[in-house]
Amino acid sequence: QEFFTDLNGFQWMRRQRTSKLKVEGNYYPITNSIFIQDKNLRATLVTNHAQGATSANSGEFEVMLDKRTPEDDQRGMEEGVQDIVPTIQQYWLSIEFLSGVKPSPELYNVPSLHVHHLTSILNYPANIFLVHHDTNPDLKIHTKFSLLKKALPCDLNLFNLRTVNDVNLATLPSRSALLIVHKLNYDCNIGVHNNAFYSELCL
Repeated sequence: QEFFTDLNGFQWMRRQRTSKLKVEGNYYPITNSIFIQDKNLRATLVTNHAQGATSANSGEFEVMLDKRTPEDDQRGMEEGVQDIVPTIQQYWLSIEFLSGVKPSPELYNVPSLHVHHLTSILNYPANIFLVHHDTNPDLKIHTKFSLLKKALPCDLNLFNLRTVNDVNLATLPSRSALLIVHKLNYDCNIGVHNNAFYSELCL
């Protein structure tokens, strides 16, 4: 009767399916993922678009791909939803084993580090820039540029890196930079016993 949806990728809320409510009453917004679990397995669906999702029946979940209504639903828009445009949506399904720890309502349920990595890859793909070298043969292209002495830990997510304005001249950059990172909260009881890389991190 329960499933878990994320709130902007920062935390996951336990949702209780209620048969007294209609379909729309059991739908919740997801930004990154939704998961269901039992005592042995966890199934997580990772998406690259914010949308609505639910678990209408035991052992399954569904995602609303398209919402269209000709009339106002009295929920603040004051018009129908008819401006549907084509979008490219991607989904990854991850099936993970629970490491013998029975899920408890008292525990704060979060994804595994593996699912966090899948979410980052899906939502933040690498930007590829092409330069026509023939038009400017003297152009020197740096294939690698490192700002850090060593790599960041794999449980840190880079949010922002920007220069800080000069103290005296606000329109010019200073020699300092601001680095914002997010420490990922992940569950070590999921899918780590068969993966040496994640097992060492959890230890």
